[in-house]
Amino acid sequence: MVIPGKNVVNLMLNTDLIEAVKKGEFHIYAVNTIDDGIGILTDVETGEQGEDGTYPEGSLNFIVNRKLTEMAEKMKKFQMQDKKASGNNSE
Repeated sequence: MVIPGKNVVNLMLNTDLIEAVKKGEFHIYAVNTIDDGIGILTDVETGEQGEDGTYPEGSLNFIVNRKLTEMAEKMKKFQMQDKKASGNNSE
């Protein structure tokens, strides 16, 4: 179970659930950010953004950033091709 970190103080569990947690049969993860939750759900480090705006190679945010950059480049090429096809070459 994933819960907001702020809700930990209000968490109330019955004894069966407490025993399941102790036995490792059930897990409760408190998260403070979306990145925390995504990291838990995917079992992949999300990666912190560096001062240069990049993410550690192999991290989830690195992969997402790379995919978004690729999509933006494809969109830009598509728009340029569309302008050429319509005869509108002004930039």
